[in-house]
Amino acid sequence: MADWLQNWLDNLCEVMTVTDRHGKQVRSFHVFDRNELPDAITPEDAPCAVSYVTDIQLEYSAGGPTHLYCYGQTEFHLTNDVKPANVAYCMSMYEPIVRACAGAMTLGGTVKHFTLLQNAPGALAFMTYTNIDGKPDHQGIVVKWYVNYVASGDLVVSA
Repeated sequence: MADWLQNWLDNLCEVMTVTDRHGKQVRSFHVFDRNELPDAITPEDAPCAVSYVTDIQLEYSAGGPTHLYCYGQTEFHLTNDVKPANVAYCMSMYEPIVRACAGAMTLGGTVKHFTLLQNAPGALAFMTYTNIDGKPDHQGIVVKWYVNYVASGDLVVSA
């Protein structure tokens, strides 16, 4: 299934390269075309985004296309510390994220459908990230999304 994910995940990463209200661009790490994922996210990396698939549901039929229903999330690491004053900055990022995702519903023609999860608790949620010791480290947002990818002819079904 990795090849199927390679067809669209980096396009999703590009969508998550949003700009904040101060003109600073979030660095969204690519996964497959060039693996930019760091060993760990530190406050110095902010603002950045990490996207990954958390669950795949598969539907196939004899002679028909294979549908992959991929659920995932993007972690936006936005601040370099933890303080109440960061909340306003983090909340200001909801709008550019929603706008960017709404403008890329096929991820450049690579998927049948891409959307943020709707009517789901925690679909766009404020987050305080912790360091390796479990202590609050920095803040951001977690965005949950869904992709329907059609893999025609990639899977041979037999009796």
